[in-house]
Amino acid sequence: MGRSASSLRTAGLAAALILLFYLYLYPARGFHLAVGSDTPVYIWWARRTGQLGMRALQSGGRPAIVGLIATLASVTRRPDGAVVAAIGAVLAVAVSLAMASFVEIALAGDGDGEGEGEGEGRGPDGTRFVLTSVLTGTFLCLLVPGYFSTIAFGAMLVAALACLTETAPRSEGSGPRRDAFALLIASLLVGAAGLAHPLFLVLGAILLAGSTAALGPVVRAERAAGVPLARTSAASLVAAGAGGAAVALAGLVWIGPAAKASVDTSRDSVLRRVGLAALSRQSFQRVLHRFFPWYRSATVVGLAATAFVVRRRGGEPRPSGPRPRIFWGAMAAWVAATVVGVVALLAGLNAPGQRLAAFCLPLPVLAAIGLAATGRSTWPWPGRFRLVPLVGGAVLFVFVTWLFWSKQQPLVASGTAQELRYTGSALAAEPPGTPLIVVADDRTVTPGFSAPRTLNYLRDTVSADRIPDVHVFVGTPAGLLARGPALTGLPEHDRIAQSSWREIQPLLHGTPAPLALVLEDIDPQSYAAAFRLPEVAAHPSRYQLRRGVLALPGLSGSNASILVPPHDLPPILHGSGTASISPWLPVWLGPLLVLMLFAVGWPWVRATLPSSHGLVLLGLAPAFGMAAIGLISILVDATGLRLSDGGGVVAFVGAGLLGLAAMPFRTRRAAQRS
Repeated sequence: MGRSASSLRTAGLAAALILLFYLYLYPARGFHLAVGSDTPVYIWWARRTGQLGMRALQSGGRPAIVGLIATLASVTRRPDGAVVAAIGAVLAVAVSLAMASFVEIALAGDGDGEGEGEGEGRGPDGTRFVLTSVLTGTFLCLLVPGYFSTIAFGAMLVAALACLTETAPRSEGSGPRRDAFALLIASLLVGAAGLAHPLFLVLGAILLAGSTAALGPVVRAERAAGVPLARTSAASLVAAGAGGAAVALAGLVWIGPAAKASVDTSRDSVLRRVGLAALSRQSFQRVLHRFFPWYRSATVVGLAATAFVVRRRGGEPRPSGPRPRIFWGAMAAWVAATVVGVVALLAGLNAPGQRLAAFCLPLPVLAAIGLAATGRSTWPWPGRFRLVPLVGGAVLFVFVTWLFWSKQQPLVASGTAQELRYTGSALAAEPPGTPLIVVADDRTVTPGFSAPRTLNYLRDTVSADRIPDVHVFVGTPAGLLARGPALTGLPEHDRIAQSSWREIQPLLHGTPAPLALVLEDIDPQSYAAAFRLPEVAAHPSRYQLRRGVLALPGLSGSNASILVPPHDLPPILHGSGTASISPWLPVWLGPLLVLMLFAVGWPWVRATLPSSHGLVLLGLAPAFGMAAIGLISILVDATGLRLSDGGGVVAFVGAGLLGLAAMPFRTRRAAQRS
């Protein structure tokens, strides 16, 4: 009982520190909207998926993470915007705890004596577990504000690697083990990771290949002993990778066209679509330099180097065997893939080196391993002073990451959000199928930033079925009325303007008639220019829906919205990404979501690894819960039951019950084997 309580305190402390690091920013700064660049995208993805299903066009091609968000919003009965505000920190907890468990499985073992070192038969090192969790969790500060698919992929892939490592032989002479159930779960974890971010399956394959290659000497010894190739230690890694790829492919094939529908989520996607990939590459390079200035690079790389330079005196013996080989093979492959991506980007290729650098989790892991070793060593300071490098290094690492996270803020101000809500209400008053066109003429050299941001926040403010009706016109009000884009000679502006015009032009002559609006906070120059139009200047009150929101003459829809008094417009939608939330809501919702993932994942991880140490299981439970909910939500959606209409509750409860059903059988089998 005491050992279990100690494990719970250790895992709880690590999770609490990460949640505090991220979620305290909301009440500290008084934020009423979710921070981050891609948060509006995930909000409308989750709303559309929850109400119309994963096969609806523009529901996104990342069903595992979108299904997870929609399910959690349905179960907690909180707005999708509130769930998205907290989910980044929750995902950081899941991946960091899973990584800490992976480290302890590989380098410590699962015997008794938690915190006693990492020799054979000893339990996890609690100090190293917390360090790995906190450093990994805070290192993700560049991805937490919106890159949810990337973090979710990492959590489930690391959990799969940990699962495969735990079922591997403890020593090279003990012979290979094969656990069919654990192999199945590892394959499902890889598949769920692929369904969270299909493109990152390439990184998953690289990591599995690295671990497989590191097992080369073990496999050769097993083959010499007469072990069939299909039953060697490396065979499980290959089988899990192939099985996971098959699961991900099956899910994407079932979703069909919705998985590959073109949706502008960022400047990079816009530039690729309009044929300006070279500008996208330059943007990647600028982001890389902004993400890693010299002081952050020096801190991260310098502390990571401590894992290799610290001389362990009087500490635990260096671990050896298949488990450490799997771990170090994956870490080496991860670092190599990152280096190749960064070098390729700097060399002029359109490689996502900046994303790989921000996601290079081996760096904080190595720092945690090295700092934990200094705490057990008499070098460089003896006695009670040996904790100085451990505490100092950890504080420095967290402080540097905080410098980046503390700068985060919502992409739109509260006044802009209010105008967007009025816009959504105006469209709700129009007949179904009415196109909404918002004029947003950004004449800077990088309009690719503002155009998709405006579009995605507009999608957040309308009902799920009307998201395809929302459009942004990059041009002037006079240009839209004259039926043509306004060109400036700036390549990025003009390409985007011409692309938006090709999309909008057919709508101007269709039925129902489009509703074209200008928002003061989105485009103040166009708003002022619209007031100078003769029809508006003569009767301004006829076209002004609300302060800051102006309809254009001749493009005012059916006139339904401009004839409705502002106080009678339909209310803002529940779950809208522009609806104001309490700054304290993410603070209590984040821990609740972690507990929900733990509640679902605990029976699954207990059933998969029934003989493992409690701290390892606690660390893996949130990632297992995430995968279970993500996969079951896809199955529930396939039955036609929508996640926002009871399907989310069915997916959540079903994911937990299936794990509970498997747990007694597996624990009895483990007891019989022991």
